[in-house]
Amino acid sequence: RFPYLCYKNGGGAFLVPYLFFMVIAGMPLFYMELALGQYNREGAAGVWKICPIFKGVGFTVILISLYVGFYYNVIIAWALFYLFSSFTSELPWIHCNNTWNSPNCSDLNDTLLNDTHKATPALEYFERGVLHV
Repeated sequence: RFPYLCYKNGGGAFLVPYLFFMVIAGMPLFYMELALGQYNREGAAGVWKICPIFKGVGFTVILISLYVGFYYNVIIAWALFYLFSSFTSELPWIHCNNTWNSPNCSDLNDTLLNDTHKATPALEYFERGVLHV
């Protein structure tokens, strides 16, 4: 996901502020939560009892972790699907003669005259073969 975010948000122009805020804010806050948890012998939800204003922070951290866990399980499932699909004798995302391909599919070695709506076999495999969109 991180390389995608870098690409979508300007490459190096995104990477410099990201690393800056990671070092200035992200790592110290993470270390603070670890140190508070170890000192108080509490988990993520219980450590914030020291200040009643921040009582919901621990539960929010748990909910965000749960959400990210569900999100990344889907990405891991895609990777496993590609892994098991790669064990076939011919890779399914190489050519356009599959059941999921549309008429807009064009092989990499085809000559394209009007390529505004053309799609590669790999894109069609992901969208139509894996996601069934």
